[in-house]
Amino acid sequence: MLRSSVFVPLLLLGLSACDDLTPGSLIESTRILGARAELSSDPNRAWPQPGEEVTLSLVMAFPTELLPPISWGLLACPDFATNTALGGCAGQPLGLTLQETPIEEQAPSLTFTLPNEDTLDEITTIRLLGIVCTNSSVRLETDDLITGVPLNTITEVASCENEDERGIIFTAPFPIDFADDDESNNHPALPSDFVVLALRGSDTPSTTDSCEGMSVDAIPSIPRTQTPLTLSLRVDPEARETFSVMRGDPPQSEDIQETLQISHFVTLGSLERQFSIIEDDDMLSTDLTWGPPPLEEIPDDGRLVRFYLVTRDLRAGLSSRSFVICVQRE
Repeated sequence: MLRSSVFVPLLLLGLSACDDLTPGSLIESTRILGARAELSSDPNRAWPQPGEEVTLSLVMAFPTELLPPISWGLLACPDFATNTALGGCAGQPLGLTLQETPIEEQAPSLTFTLPNEDTLDEITTIRLLGIVCTNSSVRLETDDLITGVPLNTITEVASCENEDERGIIFTAPFPIDFADDDESNNHPALPSDFVVLALRGSDTPSTTDSCEGMSVDAIPSIPRTQTPLTLSLRVDPEARETFSVMRGDPPQSEDIQETLQISHFVTLGSLERQFSIIEDDDMLSTDLTWGPPPLEEIPDDGRLVRFYLVTRDLRAGLSSRSFVICVQRE
């Protein structure tokens, strides 16, 4: 089976707050940056097989290092709209989880076992629907989940208890890897030196074990006077897998390599851009600059800034990294 060369990874349907003037790369509130399938039998593989246990987990971002309590409801089901952003449940849920009361420092996830191939019939995609509430409990009305009634968004059956908290509502498709399919897919493999930092003048930052009056674990110390900071992002050739698509008239099978999309986010300051694209083995690295916040936003003991980097292969494979720096006044 030949699949589309581009797989729509995640669609946010509603946010608790939105400011059209805020750059998409700036994390000012709780955000969902992506969703990832994790298989107990092979953590590198992105597509689950029939009968296999799979965990669908969310990549979360928060504006501060002190994480707010969150609650969530997640639902996985056979998808009635394969390989599209807008899909929904074609039948009864395959998995369902509810974290009703808010908790801290835990990413939402849902673990379930896929039915066997005969039971799946013509279903080729799993649909994940969910809602995440910040500082609020979540309410999920499971009695409303009726077999055969399409469910387009989880808001039809779930909501945040706090009326002032709309929550983050999202949907994401995940392809199923069938035994007779000659293709599979792994998550992008990122090297240990995926991110290298350089101060203005290409100097390597020193480290600090204290920032904002808190003990930290030897994080880069960035003097504001030596910014902008350069982030050099690099992947290995093996990160771009080869797969087949149908092209031409008449259509013929053609092998191509994945395009990697790297999304970058930060909790303070400004990034040069939100996305980087790697689509050529001769260009496996890219540079990105970060500018600091105004001086008045940096206290005498420094300010913690977190970066989030999400790498997608546009075929439901996803890998993420995050790191923290301490920006100093001088």
